[in-house]
Parts: sequence; C-alpha cells; structure tokens
Amino acid sequence: MALGDHKTYFDFGIPTFNGLFLSFLLFYSMLLYIELVKNPRKKYILYFIGVILIPIIIISRQVLITLIIQLTIIHHLYIRRINFSRLLPVIILVIILFGVVGNFRTGLDNFLYISQYKGEQMNYFLSGFYWAYIYLTMQLAHINNLITYIDFDYGYGKFMFESFLPTVFLDFFYSNVTYSKPVFLVHPNFTVSSYMTSPFLDFGILGLCFYTFIIGALSCYVYHNLRLETTAKNFMIYVVLLQIIMMSFFVDFLLYLPVSFQFCWILVLKKYYQ
Repeated sequence: MALGDHKTYFDFGIPTFNGLFLSFLLFYSMLLYIELVKNPRKKYILYFIGVILIPIIIISRQVLITLIIQLTIIHHLYIRRINFSRLLPVIILVIILFGVVGNFRTGLDNFLYISQYKGEQMNYFLSGFYWAYIYLTMQLAHINNLITYIDFDYGYGKFMFESFLPTVFLDFFYSNVTYSKPVFLVHPNFTVSSYMTSPFLDFGILGLCFYTFIIGALSCYVYHNLRLETTAKNFMIYVVLLQIIMMSFFVDFLLYLPVSFQFCWILVLKKYYQ
C-alpha cells in the first residue's frame, strides 16, 4: 500500500485471520490502557505504542478510529471525565490524521477527482476536513438511493454477514446466490452508508426494523448488566457496544469481524483480567 497499491489488508493472507487479529488488537488496547492507569510501567507503554502503530502501518482508518473512540470512552467513564469543550484541539488533530491517512491510501488528487471537488487547490493536511464532510453527507445520498431503488432481490443474510462470517461459510450458505449488490452508491469509491444498508438489502424495511430492535434490546441488556454488576467484563462489553452504536451512522460494526469479535475475546479471556 505504501507503493500506491489500492488493495486492503483483507486482500492479503487469510482474511478471517486478519479480522480476528485486529479484533484482538482492539481488545488488547483496552486492557493495556486500563492497566497503564494502575501500573504505568515502561513495558506497558511500549506495548501500547505498538498497538497504536499497527492500524497506522496497515492504513486502516476504521480500526484506528474504533481504537481511538473506545479508548476515549474508557478514559471518560473509568479514568477521568473529559471536558469536551476543551477537546476541540484533539478533534482537529484526529480529523487531520484521518485526512493524511486517507490521502496516503487513496491519493489526494484521486480523492478530489472522485468527489468532484471544484474549489481551489486543497491543502494536503487540511483535506481531512473535506474527508469528514464527504463521510458525513455521502451516506445520506446512498440511503436515499437505496430506499428509492425498488428493483432488487433480497440477499437473505448474504450482505449482512459478508464482513463477519469466514468466506468458506459464505460460499457454503450462499453458493446458489448469483446476484450481486444493487448499484445504489453515488460513486463506487464511497461505500459508507450506515448500518441500515445491509439489513434493508437482505430483508427489506421489515428486516431493517427488526435489526434495529435487536440493537436496541441488546443495548438495554448490556447497560442493565453494567449497572447491576460493574465488572471489567461488563464494562468492556459496554464500551465496545457504545462505540458500535456511535459509529452506526457510518457503518454496521455489530457485524464487522474486527470490531464485534471483541465480545468473544472479552468473554473467553475474562479469567485472565478479572
């Protein structure tokens, strides 16, 4: 990717293993951050820096943003309440970093051409604000196109699970499915379209309503468990789910393996951190 190749890390090696590794990376970053507060030893600091660098090296903005949001939630709820009015410089820095990573991965000129930018020459570092604007508005156009696009066959789970289940299972369950996702994107390079896209493509408006109900019920259950028993396990599950809900305007992380498999790591490895 450093040489300008537009492939992602899922195009190399075993995609499922990549997803599991990144999910463990996110889970481990939460543990490290909590441990650093109680025991700021040098080796933990080095481990934490290494964890932060990995999504930057592989140019994964989704993983990097997920990591930042989860650590921010932990800091706010567990360590010290954040005065968000004083957080503006950090937000600006994150937006600039988001743009730099996007420019390095896609190329600024290519991004401006795709987004049909017609203004004056864009500053390389300030382009992050234009990236943010595109990400905030493009999914609304996609959802509008999707809802008004009435001529397509339902996927019956294919599109919801394509970023979660291993390829071998997808090929087994949907081997007879020959149709592809209908074209509703304003441009194929802009794929952000919120959590609503996949359930609507798979089961229509009723499926979307039911999936939204599941997310709401799961949120109530997780919050109730945390209020009932404030353990490390319940707290981290709450942090991951809160991050998923916060990002649902952009993408469905509940069925995105690198994010949602954190729940499994939290449950399976709880005896090592409780």
